[in-house]
Amino acid sequence: MDTLIDLGGGFASALEPVSLAFALLGVLLGTVVGVLPGIGPISAIAILIPVSFGMEPVHGLILLCGIYYGSMYGGSITATLIKTPGEVASAVTAIEGYEMARRGRGKAALATAAIGSFLAGTLAIIGLTFLSPVLVKLANVFGATEYFLLMATALLLASTMSAGSRAKALISIFIGLAVGLVGLDFQTGLPRQTFGMSLLSDGIDFTIFAMALFAIPEAIRNLALGRGAKDEIQSFGEDKWMTKQDWQRSAGPWARGSVVGFIIGILPG
Repeated sequence: MDTLIDLGGGFASALEPVSLAFALLGVLLGTVVGVLPGIGPISAIAILIPVSFGMEPVHGLILLCGIYYGSMYGGSITATLIKTPGEVASAVTAIEGYEMARRGRGKAALATAAIGSFLAGTLAIIGLTFLSPVLVKLANVFGATEYFLLMATALLLASTMSAGSRAKALISIFIGLAVGLVGLDFQTGLPRQTFGMSLLSDGIDFTIFAMALFAIPEAIRNLALGRGAKDEIQSFGEDKWMTKQDWQRSAGPWARGSVVGFIIGILPG
C-alpha cells in the first residue's frame, strides 16, 4: 500500500507540464548524444549533467532519466542506418536493423527499436518498483558458481542455436573469450593476456570492439564502391510505419527480450 501511495505522489510530480517538458528535453539531448558512436548512456549523463545544475531535484532527476533513455535509443539509430553501434546494447541491432535498412525498411526498423525500448524500459521500472525486496535477495544468492553456470549455458546456446556453420560459431565464441580475458583478473588482481602493456590492464572496451567489428567492414565496402559509383541501397523506402505483420512478428521478441533483459539486469556485474 505504501508503494502505491508513493507512486501516486511520484506521478503527480512527473505529470506536471514543467516535468514533462524536462523529460522531452532530456530525451532529445540524450538521443543527439547517443547517436555519436562510442558514447553510451553513462557518458551521455556525465557530459550533460552540468545542464541539471540549479534545477529542482525532481526536475533534474527527470532530465537525467530522459537523457539516459534517449541515449539508449540514440545508439540504435546509427546501428540501423550505418551499421555502427552507438553503444553496447545496440550491437545486435546493427545486425538485424541494418539489413532492414538495406531493403528500404529503415523507418520500420527504427520504429521497432523505439517501441521495444519503451516497452522494455516500462516493464523494468514496474518490476523494480514492486519486486525490489525479492530481487535484492535473488541477486545476493548469485555467486561465482551461478555466474559460471549462466555463462556456460549462454556459450552452449550460442554454439548450438547459431545458424550456419557450427565451426564458425565455435571460432567466434573462442575469439570472444580471448578478447574478454584481456585485463586484470577480478579475483586475484593479476594481469591476463596484457603482453606487458599497461594499456590493456583495463581490458578491451566492448563498445570499441563492436564498432571495429561492424563499422570497419562497412567503411571498406563504401570505399570499394568508389566516389563515382551509385549505391542502390536505400535506407528509407515507401513504407513509413510498421505493418500488421511486423507487429505480430515483434510481439514475441519484445516480450521475451523484456523479461530476459530484466532478469539479467538485476544481477550484479
